[in-house]
Amino acid sequence: MIIDAHCHMGTSWMGWKRNEIDAEKLLRIYDQFGVDKACLSAWQVSYDFEAGNREIYEIAKRHPDRIVPFAIVGPRDGKRALEEIDRCVEKYGMKGLKMHPTVNKFIADSSIVDPVMEKAKHYGLPVLFHSENDGYSHPRAIAALAAKHQEVTVIIGHMGEHAWIEAVQAAKKHKNILLDTTGVPNEVYILPTAVEECGAEKIVWGSDAPVLNIAVEMAKVKYADLYGKVTEEDKQLILGGNMARVLKLS
Repeated sequence: MIIDAHCHMGTSWMGWKRNEIDAEKLLRIYDQFGVDKACLSAWQVSYDFEAGNREIYEIAKRHPDRIVPFAIVGPRDGKRALEEIDRCVEKYGMKGLKMHPTVNKFIADSSIVDPVMEKAKHYGLPVLFHSENDGYSHPRAIAALAAKHQEVTVIIGHMGEHAWIEAVQAAKKHKNILLDTTGVPNEVYILPTAVEECGAEKIVWGSDAPVLNIAVEMAKVKYADLYGKVTEEDKQLILGGNMARVLKLS
């Protein structure tokens, strides 16, 4: 089974490019690459969480066998964010959370995130964080948060981008941290190094579709063995086996 652990849909917050790929077109693209399921969250991370989550719910309702809906929340919303999680889980059946510290301007290990993490623990939800080499979503901050909430599965999105070394170190140190491969720099040694340092069982594949090219993002995993010790079993874990475990699909 191949599972995209990190993709988006809906009205884009990226003002420089309108999203012209709807859910049905995205699924047709997935069909070309054998992708079975996708963990889908809304793009509306900067101005309307509730509307974005409704969009994802409607898509998941049309494609229940393919779409695994993730809710977006902003911890600055305080009680409202917690109520939105309740609604998304209890009414919409969502299976995970997505937060974007950089866009929403909160430091990942800030105390305002703790109540959201407690909700995630209550419902057994994995939490996917956007991560990059900045002052908000750096892997070190996400690791500090994960250390406070060891019963919550934390996914460091983009493997920290150019802070990928710190992301790998965090996954190696903390049992509840996973890394996703979306948009990680394309240097050939990065994925083999991550597998060697923290194990293939700590890595999940994602495309960041429809922003990034699914073919390119998948090729990083499928051809990783050309450049390092990555086995076929490792690839299967990364491409879907690990996320199936997190989502309790197997």
